[in-house]
Amino acid sequence: MTIEIPTQPIPAHIAEACAWLSAAERHTGQQLRRRLDAGDVLDILCDVEPPYPSIDTSKPAAPLTEVVTEVIRALEQAIEAAGTIEEKLRTARALGALRQQLS
Repeated sequence: MTIEIPTQPIPAHIAEACAWLSAAERHTGQQLRRRLDAGDVLDILCDVEPPYPSIDTSKPAAPLTEVVTEVIRALEQAIEAAGTIEEKLRTARALGALRQQLS
């Protein structure tokens, strides 16, 4: 028996930000707090119904401080390209959380 869970397409810029955040979350050579920070932002971005498909995990693990520029760029582009107000607000919330965690 197979259970199929309906998903929705993930916007390209959000997918990119999620891939970088996943790389940071998987990096074991940084403080646990930074890994949790990356996971928190990833959770904000993926809090959608129906869910997005699986996140790209092909990027090599890297510290959050090394990928933050790519994440911020992708999130800023995602805000500009958002198709709905909900998407824009969720992405802006994720960007704000990331900036607060790094300050």
